[in-house]
Amino acid sequence: MEREGDCLPFADDAPKEVLYRDFSLLNPNTVAEWSALRRARPPFASFDLSLLSTLHTDVLLEILGHLHPLELLHVARTCKPLRALLLSPVADSTWRNSFYVEAIPALPKCPEGFQARRWARLLFGPRVCERCGRGGVDANYTRWQRLCTSCIDTAPDEPLSRRHYRPMVSPLPKDPQDSEMRSSQRRQLITAMLEKVVQQRIGLGERIEAVAKGCHEWEEDMENLRLSQENRQYSRIARAVPKRLMKEGFSEKDVYNVAVSEIVWACLVFERKPRLTSTLWHLARPHIIPTVLRVQAERLALERHRLLANRLMVIQSASFLMLRTATPIRAGVTRTVPPPCTFATAYPPLVALRNNPSHDVLKRDDSRLREILEDSAAAEFSKALWEDLRKRLAQRLQPNLSASPTGETNIDVATLELIGSVFTVAQSRAEGLYDASVVGWEETQAALHWCRGTPHRPFYAPDNEDPYDGYNRIKVSVRGRATAEYLAGLVGFNEPAIVVIKDMKQTALNERFVCETCPTAKKRVALTWRECIDHDLTQHCDAAPAWRQLSPRAAADIRRQERPESYDQALMWACTLCDMYPPWLGRRDVIWEHLVHGPHNVAEPIEGEHLVPIALPDPPKRQRAKIVEGVYANTLRCRRCAEQYPDVVKLWSRRAIVPHVQDRHFMEKKAVGEEEWEEVEIFV
Repeated sequence: MEREGDCLPFADDAPKEVLYRDFSLLNPNTVAEWSALRRARPPFASFDLSLLSTLHTDVLLEILGHLHPLELLHVARTCKPLRALLLSPVADSTWRNSFYVEAIPALPKCPEGFQARRWARLLFGPRVCERCGRGGVDANYTRWQRLCTSCIDTAPDEPLSRRHYRPMVSPLPKDPQDSEMRSSQRRQLITAMLEKVVQQRIGLGERIEAVAKGCHEWEEDMENLRLSQENRQYSRIARAVPKRLMKEGFSEKDVYNVAVSEIVWACLVFERKPRLTSTLWHLARPHIIPTVLRVQAERLALERHRLLANRLMVIQSASFLMLRTATPIRAGVTRTVPPPCTFATAYPPLVALRNNPSHDVLKRDDSRLREILEDSAAAEFSKALWEDLRKRLAQRLQPNLSASPTGETNIDVATLELIGSVFTVAQSRAEGLYDASVVGWEETQAALHWCRGTPHRPFYAPDNEDPYDGYNRIKVSVRGRATAEYLAGLVGFNEPAIVVIKDMKQTALNERFVCETCPTAKKRVALTWRECIDHDLTQHCDAAPAWRQLSPRAAADIRRQERPESYDQALMWACTLCDMYPPWLGRRDVIWEHLVHGPHNVAEPIEGEHLVPIALPDPPKRQRAKIVEGVYANTLRCRRCAEQYPDVVKLWSRRAIVPHVQDRHFMEKKAVGEEEWEEVEIFV
């Protein structure tokens, strides 16, 4: 009679519709172990097994003893006679010896005192609860059962494994004189027996933990083996899918995309399939084709975007070379101003050339591009864009301007030439976002072209939005206007509001100013009137303008200490042969070296043809001088030096003038008196 728990289900008891369609019931250990066995065993051959039923039981058990426990489970599910034989007590040794058959990897051996057939079912049986039949239940290698959470809560506290590991304790000795044994000796004997039971219990727990640890390690090996096999199968399919797609006409750039690979690996149709067949491909194709089409559309859109961006850069570069305007900045050097950055995206012939539906790459020497730019209409359009921007800036300086009776607004662009026309332009550079200050139309135009940096464009600005308008990119600086008019009053203009920038430059060319808002405890820098505006906007944007003008002699001493930077050292020179826009800006010697020893190999670069200076909003930076105030202020001028060099003004402090007279004019210290120098006022 079969005992409870010894039953092994037949194939009819677990239909294929349940075992193979509900993947939660499949035991992954069984899948991995069976795959390893099939690879390790020799190929199967077809033999006549009709004599198998006539074999003697001992011979049949000897043959079955060479099988793996998983194979014994399969044999026990073939027919009732074999099942009855393998479940009978005579087959216990066969089951136990099957765990010592060579396995890949080695199986956890059946614990002592536990039925081997039940251990095989625990390892390789379906993931079904032994009591309630719920699926998706893992084996518990501490209880040696496969129970769900609900059944574990209602199960006895003592694990099944402990019921098979009964501690063996010898009974109390039976002696005729036992009744005469002293009670103390009896207590000692009972205590020793209890200690022996406790030690056996401790050893039992350690053995159970060792068995559970070995089982978990074996499951990890099986899981790794199964995953490696599935990865090999999926890799084989993943390599075959792109080939199928390319046969259907898709591009190699699309089929070998990350998104396509992810959808292939996530497709459930390929699960547990060894290779890609035509039937399998037709089942999986509806899941993969939409992703391939989306990737193809994104690639074509990106290629089109890159093509248009490359065409725009070529158009801007060619426009910069052919439509740039030049104004002299010094002898032999002219300042180059490119057309507005909106010219390439607003001039209709260039827009049509850029949006040409063909896939041809536009070159700078293209005849169509050259013909468009050589037309006088292109220069007129560029000039009109600058003039339109000039009018808009002038209108910002005249907010209360009203329209005429005809509906037209009379904008006076001459207001941009006044000293109060101060603007701030939001620009983004490598060091971050900042507001650059400009005065007048000439500086504004030099600061707005994109060779000096793109005007800041917020991420929420629309694509077709004018980069020279909106979002406070160009603002009228009220603080800068107040500073400019304050300085104009210091240099002698009675009506600072109507002072022209050209007159201010001529009058205040040699003047220097010191900020009164800055603390006097440290050395203060002497600035030009143009630098004073930048200083107030960056350092004292909230305070009222407060400046002091240096006296003519103090200003002459400051100019002597200053070292203006040469235009050759300013980052304003660009190579005209490089097909890029905005151009790369650097020092003159760097661009010269680039032309001579770089990719162009120009033996003798010509200024204006091979390299040009790009317009700067202000002159090159210079080394500024500082005013020393207090006890050690430079307020004394040597009379002898003034007679010898009347055009050179050099001021000394009181502690430095005496050594100067001694060393320079060869006088003894006792003979040097105050008549050798004169006091000079620092401020007007």
